[in-house]
Amino acid sequence: MSYWWVNQGQTFAAERRDGFLWAPKTGKNGRSFGHWQTMSMVRPSDVVLHYAKGAVRAISRATASASDAPRPSSLPDGVWDQLGWLLPVDMNDLAQPITLDEIPPMMRYQQAQPMFNQHGGVVQGYLYQVDIEWFAQFARHFADRLPVGVEIEARVPAEIAGGAENLLRVLIGEQLLTFDGDNETITAVRGSKAIVSSTGATQSQSVPVSDVQRALDLLQRDSSVICQPEHVGDHSTFIGAVLRTLPGTQLLLQPPTISLEPPSDRSTARPGRGTSMPSGPLDKQVTRNTRTEQPALRRSLVGNKSISQCALCGEEMPIEFLVAAHIKQRSLCSDEEKSDLVNIGMLACKFGCDDLYELGYISVDPSGVIVAASADELHGNFISSALARLAGAPCSAFTSANAKYFQWHRENKYRGGSFELH
Repeated sequence: MSYWWVNQGQTFAAERRDGFLWAPKTGKNGRSFGHWQTMSMVRPSDVVLHYAKGAVRAISRATASASDAPRPSSLPDGVWDQLGWLLPVDMNDLAQPITLDEIPPMMRYQQAQPMFNQHGGVVQGYLYQVDIEWFAQFARHFADRLPVGVEIEARVPAEIAGGAENLLRVLIGEQLLTFDGDNETITAVRGSKAIVSSTGATQSQSVPVSDVQRALDLLQRDSSVICQPEHVGDHSTFIGAVLRTLPGTQLLLQPPTISLEPPSDRSTARPGRGTSMPSGPLDKQVTRNTRTEQPALRRSLVGNKSISQCALCGEEMPIEFLVAAHIKQRSLCSDEEKSDLVNIGMLACKFGCDDLYELGYISVDPSGVIVAASADELHGNFISSALARLAGAPCSAFTSANAKYFQWHRENKYRGGSFELH
């Protein structure tokens, strides 16, 4: 579930009366804007805050995804192009509108939500996605003026909506702490199974992705899940370790249970693992491991150049915009593989290619051509367009010597399927 803020102004009355949001594809000058394109990102059951005439005046839930539609006759003519997106919503007026000045300044100045400018005012634009933690804080602050249930929904971590397979892929290579204090590591996600290695175990285990999905569904439905075999299946210890990585969760023992923290306990929560601000100084000295071979890897890829090429998109750029990326995930490489500087790495740009490869949305096929996963589960057109540009292009780093590393990525990280432009 996602959360949104819409600025309606002169369109509020008509859109409120007929239960819809509408934004044009382009303006009269042919230009399009991101705050219009976000209409294509809204999904059924998403929640929308409606701002008009200086106040949040209503809250709604999307009843379907947006569809292409001409400008409704009830909206002003002559301002926008005729073709746009129409989003049906079930809107409820607030008995007491929430004025902009009532929203605490720290929520408007310091948290950098896209609908606010640097002065804490509302920007000119239509539809903006709201950070889930910001929405939770908003719902908590105005709990007595919002419909019952809104606050509870806001505390559900966004990672749950992405599904079990996506969550497991993100966690590949990370050490997951179990209830018993052991460490387990996801080494691959292959089809319907996650491959997991455990401390002291000689063989890996296969965990059905569906078992993890069932636990996520229970957590979302009941706000807690008991991590025992009779509730989540035979791999309950591993599933509990996965659920512990979700922001806004807490561990309870006897029986081992993962639960969502009440909204009142999350006033300082921020996205990411670990859900509350620590007490005491925010800076401290720590001891950590360092990648001793990383400088040598970068030198082997860059040499004395000041400008080089991204191996994925093929664009040339100053080397400060290029990452010395591991073709096979470094945390799962042997020392011998880490030392294979000539073959283990490639240069990937910071403008999306490195992340798309790291997250498995693109990979390289056995012939050295980039393949891209379906973007159906991703919101909006931006990522779809990026994948479409990369699909079918040659990867300049591919060789017969490093093909085995690309094969590992393709079999373990790649989300699979061919990309089709919609």
